Amino acid sequence: MKKLSLFSMVLCLLLSAINAQTFVSTTPSNKNVILEEYTGVNCQYCPDGHRLANQLMATNPNRAWAINIHQGGYANTIPDYRTDFGDALANQTGLDGYPVGTINRHVFSGGKTALNRGDWASAAATILAQPSPVNIAAQSTLDFATRQLIVTVEVYYTGSSAVSSNFINVALLQNNILGPQVGSSYNPSQIINGQYSHQHMLRHLLTGQWGDEVTTTTSGTFVSRTYTYSIPAAIRNVPVELIDLDVIVFITEGHQEVITGAESSLSVLNGIPYFSSVSNIRAYDCDAHFAATLNNVGWTEPITSAGFEYVINGVSTPYQWTGNIAVNESADVEFPPVEVPLGVASSATINLLSVNGTATTEQNSTINKNVTLIRKYAATPPLTLKLVTDRYASETTYKVFNSEGTVIDSGGPWANLPNNGTTIHLIPLIIPEAGCFSVEIFDSYGDGINSGAGAGYVDILDSANRAIVHSNGKFGTGIVFYLECTRATPLSVETLLSDKFNLYPNPTTGLLRIESELPVQGVDVFNVQGQKVANFNNTNELDVTSLSAGIYVIKINSGTEVHTTKFVKQ
Repeated sequence: MKKLSLFSMVLCLLLSAINAQTFVSTTPSNKNVILEEYTGVNCQYCPDGHRLANQLMATNPNRAWAINIHQGGYANTIPDYRTDFGDALANQTGLDGYPVGTINRHVFSGGKTALNRGDWASAAATILAQPSPVNIAAQSTLDFATRQLIVTVEVYYTGSSAVSSNFINVALLQNNILGPQVGSSYNPSQIINGQYSHQHMLRHLLTGQWGDEVTTTTSGTFVSRTYTYSIPAAIRNVPVELIDLDVIVFITEGHQEVITGAESSLSVLNGIPYFSSVSNIRAYDCDAHFAATLNNVGWTEPITSAGFEYVINGVSTPYQWTGNIAVNESADVEFPPVEVPLGVASSATINLLSVNGTATTEQNSTINKNVTLIRKYAATPPLTLKLVTDRYASETTYKVFNSEGTVIDSGGPWANLPNNGTTIHLIPLIIPEAGCFSVEIFDSYGDGINSGAGAGYVDILDSANRAIVHSNGKFGTGIVFYLECTRATPLSVETLLSDKFNLYPNPTTGLLRIESELPVQGVDVFNVQGQKVANFNNTNELDVTSLSAGIYVIKINSGTEVHTTKFVKQ
């Protein structure tokens, strides 16, 4: 009887312990997937890895999570997205290139955990079908006033782990970090106003390099741990925006095999309306267009109005916004266009003054943002675009837009060089009338035209061959120049020709004539993509009737000189 009574007491205590957990499931389940993706800003194909990671999570909602780890030589950049943990994590994978990732740090073949991005989906499917001996769950609270994060993790073993020593890992991730990224065109959905939006980026491990040890890993074991972290304003000079944080938890056998993982819920205390970012909006009218993201996280009611001021070059302008931002939602507040002065770099400071008619406190009124506005240049045609490409000219293109956003001229790409070096392209800019024009240079690789394969650069030259605009070519994915052009009457394309040649009629419907002081030995005609579409020998009359309507580049060879200009086929 005593033995039965003792057994009953033990059973009651065991049941009480099982019921002590508040949210982790005690039902046996299959493993979830943790993809640790190794990446870097200067890695060309890493955005394709990001795309596949997003696809994996979308295909397996609430079963798979990606942790984006910036590490290695490709990640040695400014801004610095690395952490103190990335190198040690990468060293155990056996990686020999980027992008790669590990699926639950499991060795599928070859004795290493690193997998090429094309293998992630099939490896994840294998893991998702396997039973897990343990369940893990977490609940987090983030105090916006103190920036303190509290994460409570619960673990319940529905079976026994094959390893007696397990480790709880708590990863802090950040989304929506705007910055550079080579090869961003491989994942265009994450390009925002010319910048790359980095997602699920590892910022910190609350449990250290390899986690917090659990020493009892047998069936029926329940573990509860709480971790506290004071979130800094920035890590490696990259701001930590509270609105964009996620918490992922997972448990490992030893320091390698991930048994399972989960995403933590996240509750907010003392939420306040505040800005998480300010960015320029691409426009074509030579005015500055910018927007600020206003967040209503953890507040008690929808935001229906907000009072702002923006300060530009010392001049303060009020702006009253109305709309509806629900609790725990965000919205972009777009400010009225602002005229910027010619040839002067300008910036704007945006201050939040009131929300729903109530003045903001020091806490949220000091969370303000600055943005560098567009810079426009005074220009009088004729103008020449001097585009000096590096070895990889096949990555470079340009477009010219009018103030309505219509492309009026474009060119490139060009042929690559066999070795590092540069090629000079002198391109007459067709500016048919006065007004605002923008010249956009785009590099499909995302590393500009001066990153080690040749010191490329960009100038826009006036009629005296002086550079009124200059870029050193280190512009990443692209750069835009805004030109405020003045002219009393429209400029005919023919005025761009040398005095030694006269091309007419221009525009033409079919026949072009060349008046020349020099012999015309050969004429080549190219479309705006740089493809030769026609050529003529020893003639001053060119029949271009068969060409489609558009803008064409014409090269006239006199035998001693080559002159380049453009004509318009109607």
